Amino acid sequence: MPREILKKFHPDMTLQEAIYETIHHGKKPLKSIAADLEMKENNLTQIGLEYPNSNLWAKRIPPIIHSSGVYLILDVLEHSVGRIGFTLPTVSEKPTADICKLTMRSLAEFGELVKEIEKAINNNKIEQPEKKRILKEGHEAIKSILTLMHACSTNTDK
Repeated sequence: MPREILKKFHPDMTLQEAIYETIHHGKKPLKSIAADLEMKENNLTQIGLEYPNSNLWAKRIPPIIHSSGVYLILDVLEHSVGRIGFTLPTVSEKPTADICKLTMRSLAEFGELVKEIEKAINNNKIEQPEKKRILKEGHEAIKSILTLMHACSTNTDK
């Protein structure tokens, strides 16, 4: 039987929905996630169906996320406190000219977009395509900055 499609995060998603989606529609089947967590399938199913009345300890959240490969639980928690999270890129070397160029290019593109948006704001009108570009290019700029920061922080001379 084909697996159902995982729902994407949306601002109205509840923590219970996120837990259910993570457990039941993750990248791995529930049986495999339960085995990774050394839990009975039935107990894991109960967590997904009965949260907040289930026994989901905070210490279980990271292993569930690692096993399922789904970050919806974190997305909901972060959104509820006004934060956003990113997967840190894997960096195996010191910051390179390529990483620096990528960061500068992303920031320049985002800067150009902000200039365009400023004009739209002055007209009291931001169109849907502009909103999509803000999200896309803003995410790319932030990710490139984080890549540079992560490369600098993980590969420093001691």
